[in-house]
Amino acid sequence: DIKLPQRVQDAMQMQVEAERKKRAAILESEGVREAEINKAEGTRQARILASEADKIEQINNAKGKAEGLAILCDALIHKHGLNAASLSLAQAYIEAFQNLADKNNTLILPSNVSDVTGIVGSAVSIYKNLTKTLQVNDSSKEEDPLQQILENVDENEK
Repeated sequence: DIKLPQRVQDAMQMQVEAERKKRAAILESEGVREAEINKAEGTRQARILASEADKIEQINNAKGKAEGLAILCDALIHKHGLNAASLSLAQAYIEAFQNLADKNNTLILPSNVSDVTGIVGSAVSIYKNLTKTLQVNDSSKEEDPLQQILENVDENEK
């Protein structure tokens, strides 16, 4: 049996305790490190998923608008499509002036405010002129511009 002096025993005990504390500190810091990495990876993944969802939403909105324009164009080509557009324009004109009168005390109105048919007629003539211009331009092109828009939306989706 070897008996060590008390000072040596105390020193050895302190060394063992220091080693235990060191290992505990290392384990704790590794745990904190892993937790921070997991949080950062979770945040990164959430941002990626949100970004992809936003992209898909924008693509769907663009595709829906393009398809809506195509439906509108088809409706205007129909026999009574221009009449329906004229009616819709007249209703929008009347509603716009109704809303103006509700919100403001002072109104600046055009001199022919009661001539709804004249304003609708002007809008229809502008539409007819645009249609003629588009027909002239389209005769030199092979594809429909709305079809090109839909194809571009489809390509961007891929």
